[in-house]
Amino acid sequence: MKLMNKTRSSKLIWLLPLLWTAVIFLASFQSGEDSGALSGNITRAVLDFLSSLSIRFSFETFHLLMRKAAHFSEYAVLGVLVSIAHRKAPLWNHGAFDICLWMIVPLIDESIQHFVPGRNGALYDSGIDLCGFLCAVLLYHLIAKRK
Repeated sequence: MKLMNKTRSSKLIWLLPLLWTAVIFLASFQSGEDSGALSGNITRAVLDFLSSLSIRFSFETFHLLMRKAAHFSEYAVLGVLVSIAHRKAPLWNHGAFDICLWMIVPLIDESIQHFVPGRNGALYDSGIDLCGFLCAVLLYHLIAKRK
């Protein structure tokens, strides 16, 4: 009985990547105006800081870089969470299936944006998302192997 409870509780680790996926999807439901305002405010704050260091960028260029970095980062976090969950409680015997299953999330994410006012789903954004996810998974596994 105790072993069964431990197995069940170890599967709860999968709630973390599920919750993070929900956060990603909720962000995709933001209108284009709200999303642009949020990323614009963050971009302005970073540009102000860089300007104080005498480093200057155009707002448009830096804003684009910030938005793409956000894509990469949010999926890198997902990649780490999936890797941790798979290590603690694999859903299937083959880890590649766990990873492939989660690789459809960026496609769903961009599909959501296609239907939100002021947003558009872009396949290249899914590519950036996927790169963030895979880089984090690979880095996690390289670090885990060294330990």
